[in-house]
Amino acid sequence: MRCAKKTGPFITDAFLNYADMYFFVAAATPSESAKLEMQEQFHSYFMGERLSIERLDLKSHVDVGIWKDKVLFTHGRTPDIVVANVGKLPQTVAESMHETSCAPRTWAEKPQHWARACDDMKGVLNVQSAFAGTMVGGDEKVLGKGWQTLRSPEECSCHVRPRKIVNVTQVIHPPCAHSIAPYRVSLASIQAATKLLARDFKGEKAEEEVICASIDPGCLPGMTCGMPPQNPYQPVQKDKLQGEHFEKHGITEREKYTQWAKAFVPFVLGLEKPHNGKALHVPGFPGVPALK
Repeated sequence: MRCAKKTGPFITDAFLNYADMYFFVAAATPSESAKLEMQEQFHSYFMGERLSIERLDLKSHVDVGIWKDKVLFTHGRTPDIVVANVGKLPQTVAESMHETSCAPRTWAEKPQHWARACDDMKGVLNVQSAFAGTMVGGDEKVLGKGWQTLRSPEECSCHVRPRKIVNVTQVIHPPCAHSIAPYRVSLASIQAATKLLARDFKGEKAEEEVICASIDPGCLPGMTCGMPPQNPYQPVQKDKLQGEHFEKHGITEREKYTQWAKAFVPFVLGLEKPHNGKALHVPGFPGVPALK
């Protein structure tokens, strides 16, 4: 799993505490602080070797490849589920709407916002390309017969079939930021990469063995927080940009992420061939509206 600082810990927690299956989780993050926070949060899972957390440059294809080899060696086989998650829309992007409550023109966007969109795409492409080949080819075909691991097959977690590759796009807050150009570029590029991977699975006649889909978490928490009936993606007042909007409706930021992550896991487990290449959202948590 590629762990973004905001949503990654909640997805990790949801997999580790999923009642119906016993998961091992291998996580990676580019942030040292996120790694330390997750190590503290999930310290009890390290005792049973159910969780590993690495800090690495996800923009580096070489570094991601080394991490992939380590995951295969440590856990004994190709992962059943790979999640590439890009986290939350940067606060500086939302702040760019403070003055007018409108998205800046594309030529007026800050370079660091475009850089973030490019980094999102690099991370997703590196993670999905690193693991897609092993998912299609199988462990022995990729690694060779007689390859050695630290964990015997009977110690591995249960097998999920078909296997899944899931690319999670940015969480946006405030909701009216959905029209900001760097966010739209990040969203569209990740969804396009997912469709292309699905096409390649079909070309390998593996579309029934491996499912790939993108999931748009939208603005979170979707319909579970008592949002007012009007369109949540309309412009909001400046004082709503700081996060207290959700608390006014009786839900904390932690609760909204927890609810989404708990719904995310069974939804991902239920993905089948018709979902290949599709841009989806977790039921109850609508994605962003189409750009007009």
